[in-house]
Amino acid sequence: MPASDPTPIGGYHNGLPVSWLPTGWKAERDSSIQTLAPNRKGCEFVSPVLRGYEGLQSVLTAVDAITARGGKVNYSTGIHVTVSFGNDAAALARLISLIGNHERAIYASTGTRRREQNRWAKRIKDYGNKDAAKRRCESDRYARRKAEAWWSERCLDPCPSNAEEAVDIAGSGLLAATEKLIVRSIAGQKYDRIIKQTLGEIPNAALEEAPF
Repeated sequence: MPASDPTPIGGYHNGLPVSWLPTGWKAERDSSIQTLAPNRKGCEFVSPVLRGYEGLQSVLTAVDAITARGGKVNYSTGIHVTVSFGNDAAALARLISLIGNHERAIYASTGTRRREQNRWAKRIKDYGNKDAAKRRCESDRYARRKAEAWWSERCLDPCPSNAEEAVDIAGSGLLAATEKLIVRSIAGQKYDRIIKQTLGEIPNAALEEAPF
């Protein structure tokens, strides 16, 4: 969005209502959106639960309104679609099968391979059979939780989706600095272990103010 746009933007998963969009739409920050052009700021627009034809009309109205206010997309933007299935296992199985058979076309609709190759937006078929999928999903969630916990202690904005974004944010001065470390050497282990650390204050600068 243009940096001059006065629309209030809430925090990640804590969006604020947008008065010029259909009822229920909100605006929030997302560190995965990179504003590469000057005088721009990142913004994610989140819809309420949508159903049927009226839901599609709400999306079309919102897209037209966002475009009219100067909203643009780049390679870092994407679309999230959440589908509820009401604890109907058969319906969920059909949905997974449908997406699995057409997921390359869905990724292609974004016009870039970035989402298909993204670490967090994995293809269903990449997981293989159900047993392998369960093991890999559990592993991915554990690693992500550790990364998010580390990040939340140092930054007001959400944990980025890849290392490149993390480096950009850190280079922009949005991470709390480590002021003190206490390490312990353990016989037989190759590396010392950090047992305590002291962090500085978390910078208050908003992500859209960062110079990238």
